[in-house]
Amino acid sequence: MKKILVVDDNEMNLEISSSILEENGYLVVEAKDGYEAINKYNNEDNINLVLLDILMPGLSGYDVAKTIRKIDKITPILAFTANSSLADRQMIFESGMNDCVYKPIKVDILLNKIKELLK
Repeated sequence: MKKILVVDDNEMNLEISSSILEENGYLVVEAKDGYEAINKYNNEDNINLVLLDILMPGLSGYDVAKTIRKIDKITPILAFTANSSLADRQMIFESGMNDCVYKPIKVDILLNKIKELLK
């Protein structure tokens, strides 16, 4: 079973994302902010993918991705954001993330991107 770290400071988004992933056979580890995300990433075994909100207080998703990339260049990181401008997309890729999905959530798109990244 693949393990996904889901990071979002919005409780409702975190709950919805986690439920969708669990219903589709993924094991979910949740983090409510960037600091908790890095802590869980460093202390959980075998995280296969990170689903990462971008705009969070404290450490942004960009900061979390850059921190993870210093120690792990391989694990896929999927941005989960409401911001879809070209500049935002550029910052997503520059910070080391592999791809992005946009809020509000479209379940089929989310699951397809995750399957593709986990190949």
